Amino acid sequence: MVITQLIALGVGGYVAARLAGIPRPIASVLHGAAVWSVATIFLAWAAVTGGGMIFGATSSIISGTVNAAANVGEAVVPDDLSMPNIGEIAGSISLDALPQDVQDRLAEAGITEANIREEATIAFRNVFSQQEQQAAMSEARDTLNDILRSPGDAGADIAAFFDRLVEGPNAIISDEDRQEAMAVMERRLGVTPEDAQQIVQSVEDGALTALDEAEAAVEAVQTQTVEAAQAASDALSAAALLLSLASILGLAAAAGGAFAGKPNSLIGDRLDDHV
Repeated sequence: MVITQLIALGVGGYVAARLAGIPRPIASVLHGAAVWSVATIFLAWAAVTGGGMIFGATSSIISGTVNAAANVGEAVVPDDLSMPNIGEIAGSISLDALPQDVQDRLAEAGITEANIREEATIAFRNVFSQQEQQAAMSEARDTLNDILRSPGDAGADIAAFFDRLVEGPNAIISDEDRQEAMAVMERRLGVTPEDAQQIVQSVEDGALTALDEAEAAVEAVQTQTVEAAQAASDALSAAALLLSLASILGLAAAAGGAFAGKPNSLIGDRLDDHV
């Protein structure tokens, strides 16, 4: 397609110089350059507006490379990336995770591990809801896409994202969630505030452990993300270089065709001679 484009520019330069009827090399070459200029303007317009297939290979290369670079972010974000599910963590709490004195008091009160898991699940059912998890996932993907735009700040971007999940209004377990869960545990299990706090703390520790695992997974993706960003940058640089070379060759083809199409005399003189 590129070769066809060069041939077309050469023929266009030839025809422009021949029809101009000016028997001077510089004038013919300038007519060829004018053909190349008009073609380049059309190609640039086609690349911007997405009409590359209409106006040739060069604009198709431009639009295709830019689209590939823009979509690389979606390719590096794993589909199975997930944030900790507090309901599942609360439902799998173990008595062994609690201090021994708390275990003893719970045993004396006849509270089993099954009781704690059931009540903890109820207490944390509305903590970090499905909507919040989807919001966190969306923010995680935005963070990875930010890394694509500025790979040098990848570590800071990831750390800031997970800090927001630990602290602030959108944290996995906020202070308000913690207090509400403690109140539910006290009321439904009949335990002391201190024991309720230990149970909630155990759930929170499990959530932080899960969060650390999620952060490790994101950091593992970070390397792939940076590599993808670098590959996209290299692809754009290579495409820009090749398109520059192709453009120079196109100018040479148009100028060469125009030089070859230079008439031997003015059209007016040739008409007089004919008459």
